[in-house]
Amino acid sequence: MTPQGLLIHEHDIEMGYETYRRFQRYVEKKPERIHTAPYLIRAIDGKHLVWVHRQLNTRRLDKLSPRARERIINYLPAKPKPVKVIISVTSWVQGGEPETDYFPLGFTWMPRKIWDLVFQRVAQIDWTMLDTRISQECFGLGEKALVHWDCVASHANITGHPEIKT
Repeated sequence: MTPQGLLIHEHDIEMGYETYRRFQRYVEKKPERIHTAPYLIRAIDGKHLVWVHRQLNTRRLDKLSPRARERIINYLPAKPKPVKVIISVTSWVQGGEPETDYFPLGFTWMPRKIWDLVFQRVAQIDWTMLDTRISQECFGLGEKALVHWDCVASHANITGHPEIKT
């Protein structure tokens, strides 16, 4: 932790020296923003690779198609009152998105001002949920992370993936 912020570098994330310097220059240009390096992980099915970051997609229930609205209403335990219900779903980034709503902490710069606000809210959270909660708190503050696609990191847990020949 420095007076400007915190560079989070998880033990299973690798980044080459030149790539790290490029990432560092991005942080120097905009130290007040969250910066993150993309990397691949296994999808839930274990057969595919996906970029680790996600976007939050929200829709008002009344703006959905009638069929989609009916399926969601039937899923709810009680019929919703006539209010604006917002449905949110995350989706994996596809590559090239300049910002992301959900950013795992693998290789992330967090400005001190934001970290001080967020840390108070997540200090007692189980570490396995920390990425999700920090992203959630940042989203609540209106903060998204800048994704630097020319600073791709390597995740050590990718080795042995069924799709990768080693």
